[in-house]
Amino acid sequence: MISSIIVGITRTLYDEFGNDYKYIIDQIEQGFEDKNIFGEPCFFIRLIRAENNQFLNNRYKLNQSFEIRLHNEKSKNKNDEFHKIGNKVMDLLEYIKDEDGPIRGTRRNFIINDGVLQVFVDYDFYAYREVEPDPYMLILDGRYKTRR
Repeated sequence: MISSIIVGITRTLYDEFGNDYKYIIDQIEQGFEDKNIFGEPCFFIRLIRAENNQFLNNRYKLNQSFEIRLHNEKSKNKNDEFHKIGNKVMDLLEYIKDEDGPIRGTRRNFIINDGVLQVFVDYDFYAYREVEPDPYMLILDGRYKTRR
């Protein structure tokens, strides 16, 4: 389920921004944190927290929190550009398409930290976990002998 949400986020961003940005999923290469070694603007998408809570019987509430980071070394006026892109990304990630239908993003927010735009979004939903049924009791034959 997590991978399908990441694919949904990536598709949503790609549909809006196209080939203007590179899209990196869950991989940090050495040197990436300090400086974008690719030298081009890129979105970095990763899961930061996953939570499963049993709700009723075999029904679970799943919460996945994601971080989408934008690295853009070429931008001249980063803060102004990041404010516009941050608001646009939050609007885009309100609903993403999944194989089972749309999923709504909640608790969307962004910050600009050390020249990097960080957008946070949570996807909460319910899921059923399949449980193997308990085996039935065997049928007992009622013809028993008693001791005397």
